Amino acid sequence: MRRMPIRGIVVVSAALTALTATCAAAATAAATDGPPAQLAPAGSPASAVPALREQVSAERSSVARYQRNRQREAARAAARRAAARAAAHREAVARAAATAAAAAALTSPAPAQPAAWLAATSAGGSPAANRALGAQLAAARGWSGAQFSCLDLVFTRESGWSTWAHNSSGAYGIPQASPGAKMAQAGPDWQANPRTQIEWGLDYIAAAYGTPCGAWNSEQTRGYY
Repeated sequence: MRRMPIRGIVVVSAALTALTATCAAAATAAATDGPPAQLAPAGSPASAVPALREQVSAERSSVARYQRNRQREAARAAARRAAARAAAHREAVARAAATAAAAAALTSPAPAQPAAWLAATSAGGSPAANRALGAQLAAARGWSGAQFSCLDLVFTRESGWSTWAHNSSGAYGIPQASPGAKMAQAGPDWQANPRTQIEWGLDYIAAAYGTPCGAWNSEQTRGYY
């Protein structure tokens, strides 16, 4: 059955009310002045009353269903909007926490330099001394000449051969191990001993790139090794 618009329901309802009143008046007049009332022939206005009533009832039900569906859809849309706002709030809180953590890391002091250890160490300490120590350790692995030049470029770019170099991501030391605690594999004194740091860096380069020049190629193409 084709649905009737709401305005059509109102018009049909009014027509049905008028028709019912007309039929009632005619029946009253016939009962008082004329012969006994006859049944309305098929197709007459009176015979259409039941069908009109059925149509109006069906359309009213349809309108009620439509309104209920609209209410349910509005509730679902409101729930989706609330969920999106909650997700955006959680994301903003996470970004704020990450920003605060990064700021705290940037302002955190470097580990205190153990002066007694530095005084007792015969090789390493200053960037120049660390570089000389690195040349010795690299040569012991057969990495002299061009290979040491590549190693020098990598460590100069990463840390300037500084034992205490660190950044907000947690990278530390001459080879900028991230996190710095990785260098504990080479020795428990990884925070202050340049030899331990350089040995760890050489082991890492050998395992990941084969040679210092392989590491330098990565440093140039990707920005890190």
